[in-house]
Amino acid sequence: MRSRSSEQPKEVLSAAEAVITRWRETLAGLWQQIDLLAAPTLLGFPPVLEEAHILHKLRALTSPVNTAGLPSLALPVPALGSDAGPIPPNVQLIGPPNGEERLLAAGVRLEQAVRG
Repeated sequence: MRSRSSEQPKEVLSAAEAVITRWRETLAGLWQQIDLLAAPTLLGFPPVLEEAHILHKLRALTSPVNTAGLPSLALPVPALGSDAGPIPPNVQLIGPPNGEERLLAAGVRLEQAVRG
């Protein structure tokens, strides 16, 4: 058995494309059951500009959505009290393929609810 590091680039690319295809198929089944999906945007509070170099560590929740080619919308959601950070946390709304209108309408509703 060869190690992954010794695989040819075409084999690695082919394996990655197979994983992406399976991921998209899994998500396609999800849209039969729900209209939208809400998830955290980042794994922690967004960093301040001086700490932007750590952002790649926090974005593990958006990369799979981007890889799937799905529309998504990130919106700030205020945190209160001791949970508040220097920048408000975000929620990621994820829609089905070609679901931009539904996604944006839900974003408007969420903004209205957050503002009270």
